[in-house]
Amino acid sequence: VVAVPRRRLAPHRVAVPARRPWAVVHRWVEGRASPYPVPV
Repeated sequence: VVAVPRRRLAPHRVAVPARRPWAVVHRWVEGRASPYPVPV
């Protein structure tokens, strides 16, 4: 699991595309970087 400072402010589980467009990209990147698939 890659440590990301932003994860503390907005976890990938509580991602709001409307307010946080970067959250969607973060989940996509984290899904490939993490040893486990990111729950959609």
